[in-house]
Amino acid sequence: MKGKKIVIAVVIVVAVVSLSYFAVKGFGSGFSNYGRELGEVIASKDNPVVATVNGMPIYLSDVALPYFSQAVSYTRSKPELMDYINSPGTSEAEKEQAKEALSDVPDPESVMNRVINIALIDQYMLKKGVRIPASDITEQAKKAEAAVNNSGGMWKKYQSELIKSLGISESEYYSKYYTRMLKQLYLWNMFEKSLKVPQFTESEIKKEMTQTHGNRDMAIAILRSIYLEKQTELKAETLRKTANIKIVNRDVVKDLKSYFSNLYAAKP
Repeated sequence: MKGKKIVIAVVIVVAVVSLSYFAVKGFGSGFSNYGRELGEVIASKDNPVVATVNGMPIYLSDVALPYFSQAVSYTRSKPELMDYINSPGTSEAEKEQAKEALSDVPDPESVMNRVINIALIDQYMLKKGVRIPASDITEQAKKAEAAVNNSGGMWKKYQSELIKSLGISESEYYSKYYTRMLKQLYLWNMFEKSLKVPQFTESEIKKEMTQTHGNRDMAIAILRSIYLEKQTELKAETLRKTANIKIVNRDVVKDLKSYFSNLYAAKP
C-alpha cells in the first residue's frame, strides 16, 4: 500500500508541473482523465526498478509519467497537425515542419533514456559541489501550492482527490513529494546556467522567425533552448561513457505503449 501511495503522489507531481504546459497546449483535460488510471497500473506492477544509474534506481513511474503526458499531447495534437498539412493555405516548408512533428511519436524507451540523462546530469552537478538551497526549494513548493489552490476548477479538484487518497495533507504532500522533483529541476537548471550560450547570427534569428511566425525575442528564446538541449545531450553522452548504467526491466517499459493505446481508445 505504501508503494502504491507513493506512485499516486508522483502522478500529482506530474500533473502540477505540467499544468502550465497543458494549459497552453489545451491538453489539460486529457491528462486529468488518465492520471488515476496510470497510477493504478504502475502500482499494480509494484513500480519496479527499470534501470540503475551508478547504483541509483530508476523506477517505472519515473519513465511512465513523462511518457504518458507526452503521449496524451501527441495523440490530441495529431488531428490538428493532419488538418494543417492538408490545408491549402499551408506552405511546403510549413508542411514539412508539421510532418516532422507528426513523425516524432513518443516512445517509452526514448523517454527512459531521457530520464537516465537527467540522472547523469544531476549526479554530475552534485559531484561538482553544487548545493541545493533548502530555503529556495521550500519557497518554490509554497508558490506551487498557492498556484494550484488559486487555480480552482479541475486541477484543484483533481489534486485534492488524489491527495485525499494518500491520507496526507496538502502541506505534507508538497514537503515530501514535490520538493524531490524541484531538487532535480534545480540541478538541471544550474547545469544549463553553467553553459555559455553563443550570440546567434541575424540569419539564424530571421530564419527562426520565419519558421515559427514569431517575433525576434521568441526566435532567440527558441534558439537558446535548442542550443541548451543539444549541449545537455552531448554532456550526457560523455557521462554515459564512464557511467555504470544497467537496464534491468526493458519489457515493462515497452509495454507502456500498448497500455496507453488501450486506455486512450477506451477513454478519449
